[in-house]
Amino acid sequence: MERLLRDTGVPVPAGDGRRLDLVVAGLGAFGGLPLLADVFCVSPVTGAGQARPGSLTVDGGAVQAASRRCHTVDYPEVNPSGAGRLLALGVEAFGRWAADSLVTVRELAADRCAGLPPRVRRGLQLRLMRRWWGLLGLATQLAVARAISRGDDADLAPAPLEGPPGIADLAP
Repeated sequence: MERLLRDTGVPVPAGDGRRLDLVVAGLGAFGGLPLLADVFCVSPVTGAGQARPGSLTVDGGAVQAASRRCHTVDYPEVNPSGAGRLLALGVEAFGRWAADSLVTVRELAADRCAGLPPRVRRGLQLRLMRRWWGLLGLATQLAVARAISRGDDADLAPAPLEGPPGIADLAP
């Protein structure tokens, strides 16, 4: 379920229609801030069969460009506002993950294991990350296959909006 950016506590105009793919509050990761995520899958090759700029010379160039755009063009006011942490959770169709995706899985595994004894903490973190990366990899493959079978590459525009979160859900 998507949420409107204006319903998250980030100071934006009342008529702002930008959507976030995922809003999660109440975690200990990232200093306890609500996580506001833009989720995307990009291809290093265009529909015309041409390489996207930077994809030939930089591993993960397409996902890096999409992540940069998310932080600087699409949602530049989120992180400076202090009302949440913007995460550009992206992947290239051929398996390169965005830096925010890598950090998020690591942070969530560490948060999940925070209260455990040191002797088991690191081992469980590694096992959780292995499991989660397996699930994320499979989910990515399924999403790419569905997009190809539908014949479009657009965002999931018909997805319904979730109602605005309660103010208590957004407090750190």
